[in-house]
Amino acid sequence: MITLITIRQKYVYLKLIFSQGIRLSRIELLQRYKRSVLGIWWSLLNPIISVVVYYLIFSEIIRIEGFSKKDYLIYIVAGVIVINFSVQTITTIAEGFSVRVNVITRLRVNPFTLAHGNLGASVFNFLMTLLPFFVLLFSERGISPRLLLLVPLICAMTYFFFGIGLVLAIAYTLFDDAKALTRIVLSFMPFLTPVFYRIDQLPQALQNWITASPFTNFLILFRWSIGEPESLQIAMFLNLILSLVLSSICLKYFYVKWDRVVKAL
Repeated sequence: MITLITIRQKYVYLKLIFSQGIRLSRIELLQRYKRSVLGIWWSLLNPIISVVVYYLIFSEIIRIEGFSKKDYLIYIVAGVIVINFSVQTITTIAEGFSVRVNVITRLRVNPFTLAHGNLGASVFNFLMTLLPFFVLLFSERGISPRLLLLVPLICAMTYFFFGIGLVLAIAYTLFDDAKALTRIVLSFMPFLTPVFYRIDQLPQALQNWITASPFTNFLILFRWSIGEPESLQIAMFLNLILSLVLSSICLKYFYVKWDRVVKAL
C-alpha cells in the first residue's frame, strides 16, 4: 500500500540521484575537456566540421536537388545535430560503465546515478550546439510556433538514447568486441538516416527500411518542429510510441541484469 511516507522516501531518493547526477555531469565535462585548448567549444567544432564537409560535397559537387543553398544548409545542420546527439549519448553512457566498472563494484555506486551524470554531459553538449543553430534558423525563417514541440521531442529522444546506451553498457562490460562493433554501426548513422539526402530520392525498398528506423523518425519530427516542410504520418507517431516502449524495456532489462553482470565479473 502506498503511503505518504513511501512517497516521501521515493521523492528523497530521486532527489538524491538527481543531485548526484548533476554533480557527476559537471565532473564528466571537466574531465572530458581537461587538457583541451578549446575546452567546451569542441562540442561546437565537431558538428561544424561535419556540416561544412557535407554542405560542400552535396551542394557544390554532387548537388542534391530540391533545395536552395540556405534551406539545404539548415537541413544538413538539423541532421548533424540530431545524429551527433544520438551517437554521443549512446556511446558516452555505454563507455562510461565499461571504463568505471571497477569503481562501481568496489564503491557500490548507484548505476543510475552514473548514467544520469553521463547523460547530463551529453544533453549539455547538445544544448550548446542548438544555440548557434537557433541563431541561424531565426535569422533565415523567424520563430515558428512548432518550436514549442521541441521540448517534449528532445525529452523523448533523450529517453530513447538513454535506454539504448544502458543496454550497450552491459554488452560493453561483458564482451570486448561490442564496443568495436557499435562504433562501426554508429559510424554509418549519417548514411542510414537522411542527414544530407531526402528519403524520396531513394528506391522504394530502401525508403521503407530508412523510415522504419527510430533515428530517422526522430530526425523528421525534429525538422518538422523547426519549420521544415516535412510531411507527417500516423506511422511516425506509432514509431515514436514504440521507441519509448522499447527504451522502457531496455531500462527494465538493465535494472534486472546489471547486478548479475557485476557479480559475474
